[in-house]
Amino acid sequence: MPDFNNYFQECVPKMMRVNDDLHRMVDYIKDLNNMMIIGLAILTIIGILILIIGVVLLTIIGILIFLVLKRRNGKQERRGPQTPSLPYKRYKQCHHQNGRKNLGFEKS
Repeated sequence: MPDFNNYFQECVPKMMRVNDDLHRMVDYIKDLNNMMIIGLAILTIIGILILIIGVVLLTIIGILIFLVLKRRNGKQERRGPQTPSLPYKRYKQCHHQNGRKNLGFEKS
């Protein structure tokens, strides 16, 4: 027959310690779970902020490029029209010579 006195003096305290250790580990796991959720939330917020900052910077750069190009185009219009291109010169030379239309194909 087993000696119950030995069980109560040695085995039960060991089982109680194991039980306490298991409960403590469960509490640690809950704490780790909470820390993981908080970490993911912080990383998500940081990622969203980085995306927003990137979009804002790209928008500012785009607006600056637009304003520079608009200003450059405005300066060109104020200086007057550019010299006409080659086809326009040819059309102007051939259009009205001696009071009649000349398309440049016939000799005058």
